Amino acid sequence: MGLDWSHAGVARLLSNIVRNGYQVMYLSSRAIAQASHTRDYLHTLTQDGHMMPKGPVVISPDGLIPSLYREMV
Repeated sequence: MGLDWSHAGVARLLSNIVRNGYQVMYLSSRAIAQASHTRDYLHTLTQDGHMMPKGPVVISPDGLIPSLYREMV
């Protein structure tokens, strides 16, 4: 919604982890309806010249309302 919810330095941290031979998997409690927005956000996030590494994004199979409730409570 126009805000940057990323943690400072996370792109550099995960890039360094991948450089050491590890693979990244992203887990999200967001609804399956938000899957493409979540993937786009993660795969385009750039901080100080570092991009988030590519990796699969595992999304909650729940609908929008249960997922929003879970995030808010």
